[in-house]
Amino acid sequence: MDAPSETALNRDEASEARVPAKITELIQRLCHVQNAIECFQTREAESKRNERTSRLLLLYFNVAHFLRKATGRAFDRRWAGVLLGSTCVSAVFVVACMSWIGGLFGLILGGVAFVTVFYVPTEPDLSRRIQETRNKQESAAADYVNCAATLASMRNELTAKSEELRQLECRQSSTFRRQQLLRRDWKALRSVPFENFLEEVFRELDYVVETTKVTGDQGADLIVSKQGHRIAIQVKGYFSSVSNSAVQEAHTAKDYYRCEASAVITNSKFTSGAEDVASKVGCTLIDEDRLPALILGQIDLWQLHLFAGSQRPSGFPFQQT
Repeated sequence: MDAPSETALNRDEASEARVPAKITELIQRLCHVQNAIECFQTREAESKRNERTSRLLLLYFNVAHFLRKATGRAFDRRWAGVLLGSTCVSAVFVVACMSWIGGLFGLILGGVAFVTVFYVPTEPDLSRRIQETRNKQESAAADYVNCAATLASMRNELTAKSEELRQLECRQSSTFRRQQLLRRDWKALRSVPFENFLEEVFRELDYVVETTKVTGDQGADLIVSKQGHRIAIQVKGYFSSVSNSAVQEAHTAKDYYRCEASAVITNSKFTSGAEDVASKVGCTLIDEDRLPALILGQIDLWQLHLFAGSQRPSGFPFQQT
């Protein structure tokens, strides 16, 4: 394998090696965001509760202010307002309960309520309490809005980070499966077992795989497609080097199966004649040196086809998965 390919391979391996660290970092961030969300949910509920309490207090203070002002204009005495209010409440209870006991209860209840309205808080403190309560209500309402906005942002981040974590875990799982495929004794496979192995490899690489007949396959053992590109593949599980006849068969199969590209994959080597023919007809060759990179998803057959026969330096393009 040449220097540019080794550099790309090392870069991809380094990227894969960072995946567990990224997963750990994401899990820590997700825990931090989740804890922050719980804290802000508590703060949001508290702000909503404080805003509601302040609103009710403000309503009470405004009613007290209005009644005291109205009573002062009408009677010039707050006790008169207490007496009038208590009497009205007592009358309502008498009508509702149809008994003097109900009226007495209403008188006591009304007296307590109107004494509170007319005398609590004291007159000098009422205006100050109204302003303080209004400020608390506005502050609680603003804090509630800020908490809601922050929570929305954090929930969006939680969703995005969770999806990123899911993708990384899938990637790590896929990488593990590819590494398990690479650890098999694929160099010892011949004929149909090697075809079955490559079929499993391409399915793991998200290719759609079609198998051809064992006999009369017209030069292709597998037809793989990805992103709309169909590639005819001649598979050679050999001890010895693969000759140019395999390249010619794959090139013929490309037209027969209406594919856009052809490839020959072996767990051995290619003869110089095979490499010469392949460069002329644009057939991609994958030998025992390149096959590990294919299994790990570090090279792409379609990209190889695009560069086959070009004037690029020796080597082949890598893609990062």
